[in-house]
Amino acid sequence: MAAARSSSSAFADVCSSLNETCKS
Repeated sequence: MAAARSSSSAFADVCSSLNETCKS
């Protein structure tokens, strides 16, 4: 499950960078 967690972290990072996109 480590890989899944890593993906989540990466997604969160991108989401943070694109706050608007994440909210969309």
